[in-house]
Amino acid sequence: MDFALTPIEQTNQSLDGGGQEGIKPVMMRMIPIPIPGLGSPPIGRGHGWRLRGLSGRRVGPTPNDDHANSTQSANSLVVTTMSKTWLISGPPGCGKTTWILNTMQSHPGSCGYLRLEGCADEGLEQAPDTGIDLAFLQDQIPQLRDLTDPHLDLASQPDDLLALIEVPQFRPPKESGLIGIDPRVKAQLEAFQLLPDRHLHFGQDPELPKRDTLEFSKLESWTISLHKYVWDPSSLNSFWFELVNGAYGDVYRAKALMNLPDGRAFFCNWMMTQDGSQFLPLQAVAPPNGRPTRVSELVVQGKALDAVGAQSTIDDCLLNDAVLEMHQAPLRDRQPELTHSR
Repeated sequence: MDFALTPIEQTNQSLDGGGQEGIKPVMMRMIPIPIPGLGSPPIGRGHGWRLRGLSGRRVGPTPNDDHANSTQSANSLVVTTMSKTWLISGPPGCGKTTWILNTMQSHPGSCGYLRLEGCADEGLEQAPDTGIDLAFLQDQIPQLRDLTDPHLDLASQPDDLLALIEVPQFRPPKESGLIGIDPRVKAQLEAFQLLPDRHLHFGQDPELPKRDTLEFSKLESWTISLHKYVWDPSSLNSFWFELVNGAYGDVYRAKALMNLPDGRAFFCNWMMTQDGSQFLPLQAVAPPNGRPTRVSELVVQGKALDAVGAQSTIDDCLLNDAVLEMHQAPLRDRQPELTHSR
């Protein structure tokens, strides 16, 4: 293993509901030990050039656009006057989605989101887009616009729209700002007819937090689709603990959307640089009428990953139809009004 463990006090939140025995958030303090191939990311300044936003306006480069408020925190970046399209890039686990959520929540106008496919580099495998990020953000911000929606007329969006485009990118750009956008990313943007007016990269631009930004020399990835599957709460607790503590390889990054039998779903999130795992409940609750249809996926990144062993354990943790019905039957009487998931 490449990190040490020091137990800290568990939180009081239970994933199985009040008063019932079940899964509680696993909070273990992860004390990183230097790992071969990981180093400190380079820090530099970027350049903000406006080309064309969703509003279709074209403006030239402005001298004050180059990080006019470079000392302000990431969560205070708020756009109020016209449509803005920002590209947010960075390596896995650096906090892109969290920063995007906080920025959207602080924005007084409309918001849109798009996640682009990351590009693999030598020895570095990108995780595919499984829909976890979009599903989580839409749950937290129900009015969030999906910029991949073919029925969305970008030209008619409100002037206060903030469109944030996320793309995983291992290496920092050779040049800051829009000029440093990877040509492979530009091709994807052009396919969606999107032209960012700002590009921020974790580990390079001072507006973004640096704590969880690392460089990699080797990284593997695997994903497991859990669509319509429901976890036994206690088994999920045990599996997640094993996963982040090295039972299935040296895991640097793990995130998932997991279904529980009472209709809730949790966004499970772990990064090696953090003190413990996050278990964040979704606002939407599925009715206790069979298997939920919302997005449910597991994404893991690390080294020497044992996908076969993990899949075998997962198979033993999922509820069959008969056991699921035993959980849901009493809930149909106790929970007559439920918020249906999308």
